[in-house]
Amino acid sequence: GNASSRMNHSNGKNSISNNEYSRGAHHAGSWYSNRGKDLSTTLEEFLSQAELPPETVQALTTSTTTTTTTDDQQPQSSHRSLTLRGIVCPHAGYSYSGPTAACSYQALRHELQHTADVASSSAPSSQSSSSRIQTIVVLHPSHHVYLPGCAVSGAHQLETPVGNLRVDSDLRDEILQLGQGPRFSIMKQDEDEHEHSGEMQYPYLAHILKQLNLLQHVKVLPIMCGALTVDQEVQYGRALCPMLHRPHVVTVVSSDFCHWGSRFQYNPMPSASLNKNNNSNGIGIGMP
Repeated sequence: GNASSRMNHSNGKNSISNNEYSRGAHHAGSWYSNRGKDLSTTLEEFLSQAELPPETVQALTTSTTTTTTTDDQQPQSSHRSLTLRGIVCPHAGYSYSGPTAACSYQALRHELQHTADVASSSAPSSQSSSSRIQTIVVLHPSHHVYLPGCAVSGAHQLETPVGNLRVDSDLRDEILQLGQGPRFSIMKQDEDEHEHSGEMQYPYLAHILKQLNLLQHVKVLPIMCGALTVDQEVQYGRALCPMLHRPHVVTVVSSDFCHWGSRFQYNPMPSASLNKNNNSNGIGIGMP
């Protein structure tokens, strides 16, 4: 990116103050339907067709419980530990990548179902907070602005045609106030809204959370990851690790997976001669 398109990167402590915004659904009506009912129907069709491996279903439906006891060793309380720690999803238009993304979101829906059960139960607040998802962090790349680091969304909510997501401002403030390690900047509204890699995750999240009556219980925090060196990847990873490791936090990683075609100078196809000889070793398989 050129200098005019570079995101501001503060050397001091960043602050949102009163500059929060409501992030609009910039790609609704083009990358996916801007009609809530139609979009929900499409997403539910994708989810219903996504089949999870039996071992995954078993892992997600098998409770791992931790029991605390009183001084006289009498059971006091028991709570379930989260099984799912994160998912990886593509971010192309839903007509291209929606069914693939549904495989990951089907697993997340299984985990969120337990959160919904806990939220609607009469369990003590301490047990409830330790055994349910409270925050979903969305890590996504930057396609339209040069970013020599990572940036958090400055929004207070993320709009989608199927419902709006609440942003976890407390976690954002904690990240911005880190005393050591790499600095995090704050996205400008137009940069946030024009970036599709995060936005393509929000309708799926809103659809599932709304379906489980969790829109008011689970918050989201988008983090844009820029042009990082290997050393920077390690530094930002170490900075975020303690927060992403928390039992109530789940991470969504938005990925291109693979850029394929002449535009990207990546065409791993067998040559005509190799194909004619039925030599399977001639098929190029790899990632850019």
